[in-house]
Formats: sequence, structure tokens, C-alpha cells
Amino acid sequence: MKADILAFLGLMRRASALAIGEENASEAIGKGKARLLLLPSDGREKTALHAERLLEGRSALKILLPFSEGELAAALGTGRCSMAVVTDLGFAGALMRQLAGEYPGRYDEELEKVTFRYEKAKRRKKEKPGVRTKKKTAGED
Repeated sequence: MKADILAFLGLMRRASALAIGEENASEAIGKGKARLLLLPSDGREKTALHAERLLEGRSALKILLPFSEGELAAALGTGRCSMAVVTDLGFAGALMRQLAGEYPGRYDEELEKVTFRYEKAKRRKKEKPGVRTKKKTAGED
């Protein structure tokens, strides 16, 4: 339900898993902390273009939310919210699962990408610190 997703975004803010606003989002992206860049459905084209430039060469995904800027700002307890960045991969996955469940077919590709990244991070965490497995190249045995 739409209200549940908005409430979850509020929870993410309280958990410090969101960077809210263009300046904070830009900083999080620059530091490599961004997992998802969230834009409201009625956002300005200029902001969307700025978001595209911020994400160039980055692995974070851009998500157009089904909420207006006003709905997003109210859920996050801010006066205005033209963009936000999810900085936690677990929260990013949970948000994408909620969006994909509420809006079938609309967020499936993004959900798949976030799930893949989460599973990859989980596998890496299981590896012993400092020990990386060597990938085999073609022709190696």
C-alpha cells in the first residue's frame, strides 16, 4: 500500500539510511555511499538531468517514485524533497521489494539489480577479511 511505502521511507530517514535533498544526495553519491537515487514523480526536469550527471560512472540506480514531491516531503518530515539517496543496501532492497509488490512490472528490473548486489555483498562479507578469491581467465586451469 502506498502509505506503507511512505511510512517505510520515514523509517529509513530515522535510521539515517537516507540522504535528503540535492546537496546531501550529491555528497553521498560523491562518497560512493549511494545505492538508490529517489526522485518524486512530479520533480523538475532540471533536477532529473542533474541526477543523471551525478550518477555517471556510478553503480547507484535512479528510481522515479510514484509519489509527488509533497507526499515525499511529508513522509520524510521535510519542507521539500526534490531527491533523496538510499545509502544502505538492505534498506534499498526492502524498498524495491515493496515498490515491486505494490506496482507489479514497474520496478522488476531495479529489484533484480538491487537483489543481485545485496547477494554479492553478502557473499563478500562471508569471505575471510583480506582473502580474495582469484577469478580464472580464459585458458587458465
